[in-house]
Amino acid sequence: MSRQEQYDWLRLMWTRGLSFDLAKTLLSAIGLPEMIFSESYSALCQVVPESVARRLCMRIDPEIHERIETALLWVERNPEADLIVMTDSRYPRRLLSIPEPPLAFFTWGDTTYLTIPGVSLVGSTHPNQEGVDLARQWAHKLSESCAVLVEGMSEGIERVALQGMWKQAQAKAILVLDRPMALCDESVVRAMADRHLVVSLVGPYDEIDEPQRWEFRNRLLLGLCSSFVLVQASIRSRSLSFLREALDLNRNVMAIPGSIHSPLSKGSHRLIKDGARLVETIEEVLDEMRVS
Repeated sequence: MSRQEQYDWLRLMWTRGLSFDLAKTLLSAIGLPEMIFSESYSALCQVVPESVARRLCMRIDPEIHERIETALLWVERNPEADLIVMTDSRYPRRLLSIPEPPLAFFTWGDTTYLTIPGVSLVGSTHPNQEGVDLARQWAHKLSESCAVLVEGMSEGIERVALQGMWKQAQAKAILVLDRPMALCDESVVRAMADRHLVVSLVGPYDEIDEPQRWEFRNRLLLGLCSSFVLVQASIRSRSLSFLREALDLNRNVMAIPGSIHSPLSKGSHRLIKDGARLVETIEEVLDEMRVS
């Protein structure tokens, strides 16, 4: 894909007020972004609301132009970085099943991992020692299988899971960033990109607020994973609402039970009542993944 084509995709993705459904309609009715931006106002109004058609016909906002140029320059400076758009054969079809799938996202590393079923260990940002041990051991075992371990950058279970798979030579992992790649801990991100894959919906230098970061992260996790395992969580954990959404999308959601007296077991028990599969061993997780 040429630089101009990448530019047009980012411009379309960052057009204010343009939902995924409207963008999909435009792409179906008119063609690729370059054709959309060269179309007349009257023709666009036949497809999208006038307010959106007007923005598509306007000269690009200087701030958006600068944002796009900065993102593309970062991609050019990093040979393993790329922009995956929805017409790309590498774009995961599972992403299309989530609400408001992205028109494009940034990658850094081995994009072949996008074609392999992903599993994510999620849970408390403050697990007890039992939770830490379980996450580390199960991530290590999952890394020996053919699955790709998909994790965010949250403290606790997610961070421990990444540590658990790290020393496995055959491990495959995707790190989902909830913040700009260029503004993260470069040593961690580069190490993951060198051996695995890093993905983000956020531009390399974008500044976004906490709610947006959580939303973007969850969209990618839901789109890249076929299976989730809740290790530990309190009843107030925001992981619960995220995993209920995964259940609604027919993802394979599992939860590890614990003591009825432990606050960190309450979330798993509630999720099991909501429809998650109870798992007690890594073998049960692997069996569930095989049939999902």
